[in-house]
Amino acid sequence: VLSNTHFSCAGRNLRYVPSEIPISAEHLDFSFNNLSNLNQAVFPPLPHLHVLDLTRCHIQLITDNAFFNVRNVTTLILTGNHIKNLISHDLTMVQQLIVVETRLASLEDLHIQPMTKLQILNAGTNNIKSIRIPPYLINCSNFRVLDLHANKITVITANDTLPLRQMKSRNITLILSRNYIFQIQPGAFQNIHLQGLYLLDSFPSSTVTKSGLSGLSGLKVDKLVVGHYKDNVKIVNVEDDFMDGLCSVDFQEIYFRQKEEISNGFNLFHCMSNATKISVLQGKWNDMEIVEFQQLKELQLRSCKIHFMPTMQFSNIKSLETLIVKDNVEQTEFRNCGIEDLRRSSFTQLDRLRHLALSGNRLMAVDFLTNPSLVSLTQIDAGQNNIVSIPLNILSHLPLNLSAFDLSRNPIECSCSNTDLIMNPRRQEFQYDAFVIYSSKDEAWVMEELVEKIEGGVPPIHLCLHVRDFQAGKSITSNIIDEGITGSRKVIVLVSQHFIDSDWCRFEFEVAQSWVVLERNASLIIIILEDVEEEKTKKVMGLHKHLKRNTYLKWKGNALSDVPYPANY
Repeated sequence: VLSNTHFSCAGRNLRYVPSEIPISAEHLDFSFNNLSNLNQAVFPPLPHLHVLDLTRCHIQLITDNAFFNVRNVTTLILTGNHIKNLISHDLTMVQQLIVVETRLASLEDLHIQPMTKLQILNAGTNNIKSIRIPPYLINCSNFRVLDLHANKITVITANDTLPLRQMKSRNITLILSRNYIFQIQPGAFQNIHLQGLYLLDSFPSSTVTKSGLSGLSGLKVDKLVVGHYKDNVKIVNVEDDFMDGLCSVDFQEIYFRQKEEISNGFNLFHCMSNATKISVLQGKWNDMEIVEFQQLKELQLRSCKIHFMPTMQFSNIKSLETLIVKDNVEQTEFRNCGIEDLRRSSFTQLDRLRHLALSGNRLMAVDFLTNPSLVSLTQIDAGQNNIVSIPLNILSHLPLNLSAFDLSRNPIECSCSNTDLIMNPRRQEFQYDAFVIYSSKDEAWVMEELVEKIEGGVPPIHLCLHVRDFQAGKSITSNIIDEGITGSRKVIVLVSQHFIDSDWCRFEFEVAQSWVVLERNASLIIIILEDVEEEKTKKVMGLHKHLKRNTYLKWKGNALSDVPYPANY
């Protein structure tokens, strides 16, 4: 019993379905048992059952009335059973049918005409040689996914795709990954509209890839997935134009996993100018060409090996909303790999860009973020780069709408050599007595202990709290620096597990340390709200060393009025 409605009898070598299963069961996992034949006597009455998993139960024969007592099933899983036939007039409610590894030679062999509500058919890893959809699926008005991965499909003809033309008003997704397709007849996909088409590892060579993609001419597809699986061996010595067939396909989103070793003449993006979303995984370029994208909203370059990037002018992509350039790290066989620099001008006119992810590269600076065009930017992920410091003039001019800035796993240091870049040493007047760095999850403690007892004490101490004193309409980073750290005589840091887990708290603490280096009479006052493991304090840059070298306060439930404060506070 997994819950009141979910039950499992998996792996018990049962030859029958126990009658003790409650009539309220909605999900039954009966996988890895021994049911050679299914007839009406096998299942007890389970009128509420929706999911039935019969994976690898050695089923060979299914009689017509076998599912009468479970006729309301909507998901039926028959993976790994060598079924000779599947004829049941009771399965009228099935919406998802999974018949992976059942030795099917043709979709016609299923005989599932009664399943008029069928939406998803997964017949992967079988012996099917044609993608031709049987007439009974054409009559399923809600049918939307046909998964034929890892079958024996080698040729696709116009006759095979004829039923798809009859279903052109539907949002059909066709999965053909891991078939060795040697030929797609010209015109086979002409005037066909698909929701999705998956062709991962579907072409045995780059030459076949070129002709295969050309065979897709005239296809309109919302989401196209092409390329290779992760663990495959790289393909070398390919022609530079092996992806040119994409120019004849009308697609909105494209996902491409590259394994080919490409020469300098390779131009990946020139057939993608009309896409709204592009995602490239494990690509490799010495340069990235400039393409006039018409409506691109999201660009993802993950785990790519990019030798040189400045010429990739993102400013040409005025419609861009999300830019993700992640995990483009150095490889030992390539010199100067990974992105080290981005030009400020690369982001000109990107006033719609909201999300920017650049983690896992070799960036040393984030000066490009001061581009005034980035007015809509709300989230930045610059973690795991080589950023050592961020000048105050850069922090002060970050986008106004920025709400999340991830700088984790960067070697940010606090050193005297950086002080002329970090803070302005001439500022003498302070608006607040102390800026409080704390997690919003500890706000109740702050309000009850600090605000009520310290600000109401004699003499009163004026605290700067982000929830109360930051200026509306001003960027968070500017508020941290202007109102908080440089606008206060001292900085109080409330260390808790919530503090350790907060990206903003860690950022505030790192900037505060830089200020301490500059202002010789400035100091950090650390209050430990709860015990935190020593190893976890190392997550916050400089915190572990600070606690080792300096005194701090530890909260033990004392009234704050009884806690001795450092001299000259």
